[in-house]
Amino acid sequence: MLLSARNTKQRPNTIPETTAIIAKYGLIEFISVECHIRDQRTYLFPIKKARRVLISLSEDQYSHVPAASASSAENSRTEATTPIFRLSQNRELVYHALSHRKPHVPQIPLHHATQVIPLLYITYAALFLLKDDSVRRAESANDTGTKEHLDKKDSIGNGPSDSTRSPTSFFKPIFTLILDLPSSSVKLRKLSFLINSILLLSAADFVTHPIRHPAHDVTFVRVGAVDHRSAKISLRYPGSNSTDRHAVKVLFRPFSGDSTEQARWIEGPVVELLEQEDWANVTRIPNLWPSTTYEYKLAVPDSNHDLPYPASPLRFETFPDPRLTAGSHFRFIATSCILPNFPYVPGKGNRIKGFDLMAEALRQEQSSSDASPSAPSTSSQSTSPDDESVPSPHNLEQPKDSPLPGETPLTKFLLLLGDFIYADVPYYYGNSLEAYRRLYRRVYASPSFRKVYERLPTLNIYDDHEILNNFSGLENDTSIVFPNASNTFELYNARANYDPKDKDKYYYDFRIYTSYGDVAFFVLDARRHRSSSPETHPTMLGDQQAQALLNWLAEANQTSTFKFIVSSVPFTTLWQHDAQVDTWAGFRHERSSLLETLHTVPNLFILSGDRHEFAAIEFNGPFDWVHPIYEFSTSPLNMFYMPIIRTLDMQSSAHVERTRKLTQVSEEDGTPMIIEEKYQIPEERVIQYLPLGNHKWTSFEIDTRDPSKPSITAEVIIDGRLAYRYGNEILAQAILVTYLL
Repeated sequence: MLLSARNTKQRPNTIPETTAIIAKYGLIEFISVECHIRDQRTYLFPIKKARRVLISLSEDQYSHVPAASASSAENSRTEATTPIFRLSQNRELVYHALSHRKPHVPQIPLHHATQVIPLLYITYAALFLLKDDSVRRAESANDTGTKEHLDKKDSIGNGPSDSTRSPTSFFKPIFTLILDLPSSSVKLRKLSFLINSILLLSAADFVTHPIRHPAHDVTFVRVGAVDHRSAKISLRYPGSNSTDRHAVKVLFRPFSGDSTEQARWIEGPVVELLEQEDWANVTRIPNLWPSTTYEYKLAVPDSNHDLPYPASPLRFETFPDPRLTAGSHFRFIATSCILPNFPYVPGKGNRIKGFDLMAEALRQEQSSSDASPSAPSTSSQSTSPDDESVPSPHNLEQPKDSPLPGETPLTKFLLLLGDFIYADVPYYYGNSLEAYRRLYRRVYASPSFRKVYERLPTLNIYDDHEILNNFSGLENDTSIVFPNASNTFELYNARANYDPKDKDKYYYDFRIYTSYGDVAFFVLDARRHRSSSPETHPTMLGDQQAQALLNWLAEANQTSTFKFIVSSVPFTTLWQHDAQVDTWAGFRHERSSLLETLHTVPNLFILSGDRHEFAAIEFNGPFDWVHPIYEFSTSPLNMFYMPIIRTLDMQSSAHVERTRKLTQVSEEDGTPMIIEEKYQIPEERVIQYLPLGNHKWTSFEIDTRDPSKPSITAEVIIDGRLAYRYGNEILAQAILVTYLL
């Protein structure tokens, strides 16, 4: 039947009034939604084959309305005379359906394969096992008779020798096995059956690993957000079966390379861990010194006895004091998209090779740093955390020494840009809390990731696969899949990030007074607040987040040399296929408005992931005086890539006009003349495109020690090797930084 459901509950920045015409056959098959938006216009959103959502509403909850409303469902398979009902009270029906809407494009992976492949194998196995024994014996006898006949002919000299067989006869069995072709050979058929069975068992092992190994006992501790005064510690430490809560204490001290002169341990915060929160929590170590290396461990709260994990103290380094104007020189890494044990290796269910390669690169970086001479001091001594008697910025010591030749700074933190887990790949096990939690536990249980998060502060933002492929939140936190998915993301990743300026939001920023020197970051939430893309002017950010971004841009433009906007999906419109719906390309009106502001900000960079490829993109504004913008999109760290299909256009069809000055010599008197020439350049163009590789990350080196020549270098690492280095082309603009004291 057709149902007309009206939701009149007022939601800030969302659709205030919605009428949905739903073709219902027990499951939703077609939805047509008529919405009254803020500008009071009406839109029609056809949603075909929405993800299956069971509707269980009784007729006594509805009141009859005129059947004329059925015209909104003209594409429905039901007839226009079907009764229509109006929902008489606030429900979440429309929002649930919209939050599961999928763009009408092929999706990867195809989930139907999880049902089709086992059925095909059962059929294949049955045909193999039920093959008539007499036929196989006859084939065997026929092969034997043929061999005897050939042997007899050879003995009387009437047949060719085996040594003269065609060369292709040697490769035929190999082709038969590789292509699984029919064969009269019993041995080949058995070998082929064995190979297919092993492949199926491997696929089953890959799909069911999270169920068979839920990692309930995984224990971890890591550092998240760090500034010059404090550090966040995220940990999971399961309790005994006899209790639903327990606590651990964090002990810390400044690290000294001389084991005979170590400082005493300082008692840090006590962290309460609850079974209902999966034994995970976050705390903050306050009152730290800037630019200082600390080590920390976990202990029993009452006795301060060391806990078994970590076996040895872990370390972190606080950020420099932002009131010192010596500039900064550091590295950070950005990447996204993590699926353990991909490509599949038997017996390596928790291995994440991308993190193995990253850990090795960090080890080599540390070894090189230990072997190189130390850089001369470029700033006055760090101040105490509680010492506010700091000189004026104009009197602070400026750098006097140029960087050492060949000096490489250490990586200070890791940015994971989304798809930390794949809730729906290779199989979607549902939207329960446990379904999401065991996937996070699996990643943290990985010895590959442990080698990285025990070394580097790690920051996160989520994308769609932490929830469901191509998810759009519609600012509806009560949709079917979002609550449990967001709860788990918050528990394991979000709490360790920098505190958001807006309460209960996942976007956040860290900048000059809480970050590294004069470099600022704004990390976007590209999923929770996005509206339905068929709208005339859909939004990805929502009003509140968009305003927060603009406020950050205005402040960072006066306080920071380099500005980074972190987006889980690419900002460029050059990617095709479903990227035209799921990335910023599907939100062009909001994107164009934002670009007008971004082009007025110098040294602005966008970091993104999602597409399982690397691309460096240049954005050019409409006027000569505006600043270019650069995007570096990097993924996957550990996931598939497309070896053949290419979905990235090399430049946009739209162009902008530029003016250049040329010097010409007058033919009459030989005097030089300066003339202006107009020419066209693309609004967007690809600087570098690297689609191949299962393991990618980009390492950014920032150097602002010389205020007149700030520099940024990007190195793309693919499968453990340097694939591309970009930096000379970026002409960073030195700006007058206003220090906030």
